[in-house]
Amino acid sequence: MITKIEAYLRSYLSFPDDRYYLPLALFAMLEHCWDECFDEVPYLNISASVPGAGKTRVAELLTFLAPVGKATLESDITVAALYTEIEEGKVVMLDEAEFLYQPKNDFRGVLNGGYKRNHPVKRKVGGQVIEFRNFCPKVFCTIGDVYDSLRERCIMVVMTKLRGNGTRVEWDNEAAEEQGREIAELVGETIAAEVEAVKDAYHQYPKRYPSLSFLPDDREVEIWKPLFTLCQVFAPNRISDLERSATDISAQKTMPLRRHTDLAGEKRKAQEQQYAEQLLRDCITAFDSESKLTTADLIGRLRAMNTAPWRSFRGNGITNDASGAMLLAQLLSPFGVKSKGLRLKPKSEPHSTAKGYYIQSLLSAAQQAGLVGSNPVTLAAELVTSCDGCVTEDLVPENNCGGCGDLHRGIIEKARTNPDWDEHRLAEECGTNLTTVRAARTRFCIPGNRGVE
Repeated sequence: MITKIEAYLRSYLSFPDDRYYLPLALFAMLEHCWDECFDEVPYLNISASVPGAGKTRVAELLTFLAPVGKATLESDITVAALYTEIEEGKVVMLDEAEFLYQPKNDFRGVLNGGYKRNHPVKRKVGGQVIEFRNFCPKVFCTIGDVYDSLRERCIMVVMTKLRGNGTRVEWDNEAAEEQGREIAELVGETIAAEVEAVKDAYHQYPKRYPSLSFLPDDREVEIWKPLFTLCQVFAPNRISDLERSATDISAQKTMPLRRHTDLAGEKRKAQEQQYAEQLLRDCITAFDSESKLTTADLIGRLRAMNTAPWRSFRGNGITNDASGAMLLAQLLSPFGVKSKGLRLKPKSEPHSTAKGYYIQSLLSAAQQAGLVGSNPVTLAAELVTSCDGCVTEDLVPENNCGGCGDLHRGIIEKARTNPDWDEHRLAEECGTNLTTVRAARTRFCIPGNRGVE
C-alpha cells in the first residue's frame, strides 16, 4: 500500500532527492486513522523560496488521498471557521500561509497546541469559558518558513523549482483526484483491518521497536512517532529508509528561518534561470543539423519558433540587432557559452567572417548544466558527440580531448578502409558531423577535404 501511494505521488511530484516520498505516503495513511490511534500528530510545512515549486500540488494530492470530506485545503480562512473544520474531524491544509511567519497572529493558539490531543483552546464566549478542540494534522504551504515555535512542530518539506517536468505526468485535476480517491479507499480498508495493531504499535514504542533517540529532541520524536508506527505495521522493511529520511529532514531545521518578504529577489533569479535554460535548449534546436550559425541567423531562427518566447521576452524579445546580440550573449554567459568568429568564406572574399556560435559549445554547456536528458538536448547530443576542440578544427592534444580520441580513431579507420567515401558519407556512417570528421583529419594529419588519401 505504501509503495502504491509513493508511486502516485511520484507521478505528479518532483523533489531534488527521495527523502520526502515515504514520509508523505505515511502521512496519507495517517489521514485515515489519526484521531483513533494517536495522541500526537505531525504538521507539514511545505515551503519553497519561489512560487511555482509545487507546494499546492502536494497539498492537493494529500487531500485526494484523505477520506472523502475529511480534508480541507483553504487559502483564506478565519480562526472561527478553522475551529469548525477541526471540530468536524478534518485534516486542515492552509495554502498561501505566509502570514504564519509572524509569531503574533490570531492562529497561534490553535496551531501551537493542536498537534497534541487534550490541549484545547479556551475562549470566553457570551460570559462563559468555552473549550475549542484544536487537535488534528495540519499542512501549511508557504513561501519561506512558518514562525520558529510552529516550525518545531512541523515536518519540513522544502521544495525547489526544478527544471523541466522530470518524470511527472501532465496534470489533470479530475484524473488525479480519481486516482487518489481509489487509493484512499484501499488505504481506508487496509487501516480498518489493522487499526488495533496500529494502536498497539504506537503505545509500545520504544519498548518493542527501535528507539527514536537518534532524533535531536523530544518534540521531533513526538511528531515522527506516528509515521514510524505506521511504517512498522505496514512496511517494517522500510524502517531504515524512514530513519534516513527523518534524520535528513529534521536536520533541515538548522537552516535559518526564511522570511517570505526577504525572498522576493529569489523569484526574479529563478525566472531568469528558467528562461536562460530554455534559451540554451532552443538554441540547440535551432541549429538543426548544422555545426555553426551566425548570431543573426540564430536569432532569426529563435524568433521564428512558434512556442518560444523570444519575440516578446523583456518586451521586444531578442531582436536581430546589436542589442539583441548582447541579450543573447548575456543569457548564455552563465553557461560559459561565448560567441566566436566564424569563417564563412575564403579569406580572399569580402565579409568572410562573422560572429556566431558552434553547436558543440552549446551541447557541452547543456551537459555541464545537467540539461542533457530533456528534449531536445538529448536528440541533439545523440547527433553530435565531439568535444569543444573538435568544432574549431584545431589540433587538440589527445589527453585533453574529453574522450574524443576513440571517436576520431574510429573515423580515421573507416576513412582508410573506405577511401572512396567523401566527408558527408563518412560523417553519416560514423553517426557524427562534418566538423568532427575534419577535426579527426587534423588530429591524425590526414589531408583531403573530400576523400581520404
